[in-house]
Amino acid sequence: MKSLCRSLLVICVVALALSPLTAHAQRRPNQNQQNLQTVTVEGKVKGIRGNQLLVQAGVANYVVMIQPNTKVAVNGKAKADFLATGMFVTFTAKADKQGRVPDPVKNFKMLTPNDVIQAGTQEEGSPEGDLTPMYFAGYIRTKKGDNITLQYGKSPKEAVTFTAADDAEISVELVGDVRNARLLRNEDEVKIIGKQAQAPSERGPGYVAAEDITATLVKPLTNEKPSKDKDN
Repeated sequence: MKSLCRSLLVICVVALALSPLTAHAQRRPNQNQQNLQTVTVEGKVKGIRGNQLLVQAGVANYVVMIQPNTKVAVNGKAKADFLATGMFVTFTAKADKQGRVPDPVKNFKMLTPNDVIQAGTQEEGSPEGDLTPMYFAGYIRTKKGDNITLQYGKSPKEAVTFTAADDAEISVELVGDVRNARLLRNEDEVKIIGKQAQAPSERGPGYVAAEDITATLVKPLTNEKPSKDKDN
């Protein structure tokens, strides 16, 4: 019963906080009506629940609402175990004519494809015996154990198989997609631009509907579970 009451209280608080935004959206345009103020909030993520972030900016706290059209950019690092099917990555390695990379790949970039960055491959140097230095860009098609297949063309044959070194360095440079918000963790640094429905005060946090979020990861993305023996 106590848990249910707490949940209902949270819902009521969020509904009240959002009411200025909802009311503003439902009003008809009026030249005399003042729009909600656009603000920039820079701070650290202190909590995540659904599509809401709790952000500490100096002495002020904000509840940041992530909307379906919010643009979220994420920059930082990731560990090799974080690589998964569907991710778009690029790397340079020596490959044979059968589309295999014999040595573990040590450097990757996890990017957002666009008009400039697209799936494909090209030679990066002269052949060295049976191997040729190649640049690859594409989506991870499969990951079975340590073996990863990257699809860089439309044909199933346009693919390369490789393994990632255990200590591989992966640079994360993602832009423009609200789905990137799922990568955010507590203590990540964020810069938020959005509409302020309520300013922060001694009585409670401010409320901002985010339009753009730029996040810098403070720790590498990983699927490793934190050790209970380590200090948090």
